[in-house]
Amino acid sequence: MNTQTHNLRAALIAFIAFTAFSGADTIVKTLSARIGVYETTFLLSVFALSFIVVHGCLSGQAKRLLPVYPKLAFGRALLLSMNTLLIYYAFSALPLAEAYVLGFLSPIFVAIVAFIMVGERLSLRGWFGVLLGFAGVIWILQPGAAPLSAGHLAALGSALFFAIAQVLLRRAKSDESDKALVVALLIVQSCFAGLLALYNGLITPQWQDLGLALLGGGLIAFAQTMIVKAFRLGSAAIVAPVQYSQIIWGLFYGALLFNAPVEIHMLAGAVVILISGWLVLN
Repeated sequence: MNTQTHNLRAALIAFIAFTAFSGADTIVKTLSARIGVYETTFLLSVFALSFIVVHGCLSGQAKRLLPVYPKLAFGRALLLSMNTLLIYYAFSALPLAEAYVLGFLSPIFVAIVAFIMVGERLSLRGWFGVLLGFAGVIWILQPGAAPLSAGHLAALGSALFFAIAQVLLRRAKSDESDKALVVALLIVQSCFAGLLALYNGLITPQWQDLGLALLGGGLIAFAQTMIVKAFRLGSAAIVAPVQYSQIIWGLFYGALLFNAPVEIHMLAGAVVILISGWLVLN
């Protein structure tokens, strides 16, 4: 199978994975209005962890659930847990599409963080993409025209934590298991979300809430598995931009389930950020 075919299959697998992630994000937004964002995150993380552990044991890969380099695995997990908690809060406070667009600054932040932390150089076109991305954010946020909310800051913060985690992952040894990295993330995420849920006061979920959380956890476990396959099969420059398909799902679910209006300035800013991400990735 040639490189082009591999990349095509990887892009298709990535699209399926990000579609599943979007479904889980919609469940997060729905449940957060009922039982709070931290309790929602805890339930989905525990269910996703359970699915992955059971699958690992049944498939005879139980040993690969344990990290070979625990410091790196749990350091990355800490950063990604912050990323998840922040973006889930953004989902609860903003229209899905708007939270997605701001979260998609992560490729731009990756370029900046990699330059600062490991000295990776970026081409002139790449730096133009960085500046263009921030221009897109300013266009979306419209300083002075609308108040900057905690949801906006959470979405931007999530992109930054994700970028730092991605740069840290580049230092991971090739013999570190992908499953172990995901398990470490879900363990840390469950602990953080559980403590925050206890601090804020628990709300007893209804049976339908638990059913939605179980479905969301299954979608997360499935999506994590598929996205690992996609990045192993194809080029990162091909796979990563497929994430932008979540904007379409965000607009669709937002209009269908949450009566979120489609705003022209947000769409224009999204186009600018998509172009900037493409410039940085290429």
